Amino acid sequence: AIGEPDVAIINLGVNITGTEVVAAVDEANTIIDSIGAAVQALDVDAQDVTTVSFNVWPEYRWDPETGQQTDVVTYHVDSTVRVVVRQVATMGEIISAGLEAGANNVYGIEFNIQETTALEAEARTAAVEDARARAESLAAEMGVTVGAPLSISENSYATPYVSPIMENAAGMGGGGGAPISPGQMTVQIQVTVTFELINE
Repeated sequence: AIGEPDVAIINLGVNITGTEVVAAVDEANTIIDSIGAAVQALDVDAQDVTTVSFNVWPEYRWDPETGQQTDVVTYHVDSTVRVVVRQVATMGEIISAGLEAGANNVYGIEFNIQETTALEAEARTAAVEDARARAESLAAEMGVTVGAPLSISENSYATPYVSPIMENAAGMGGGGGAPISPGQMTVQIQVTVTFELINE
């Protein structure tokens, strides 16, 4: 059963370099705060903005002639927040807002369906009907008929499905932004049924 994603996830981050570690950390923190404010201004709940990584490391310089380490040190600060977008149509605007706020790392775009109950029911009905139809076709070839089901088991999973129509943020949200195609997702139900065979 095919459905439209109703939730999206994006990682927005910033990588700062500088010769003073405290200044680089302060700059990264300021930008991350700006990113959070920018996406919250687009109706993203504060609880849906979560820090997922924060790393600081030095890069030492070496004298190519002597092979000795110099006193020059460059510090790297990498900070990333995970943003859950519950209005998928605004995803492009969210990314653009993050970039305008200072983000220079954008990755990990994911789409998902939060509530799959109705799609699972649709897929389950189709799977059971297909199982019985296949059983009856096989039984007819053997000159017997299908009786009651003796056992049944089920597996379910969701997979992305590429929509044939590519959309962009302007088309989805009306506010412009990065081109995003949420596509569609399929919820699949696999059933294994053992039927009684009746020899009439």
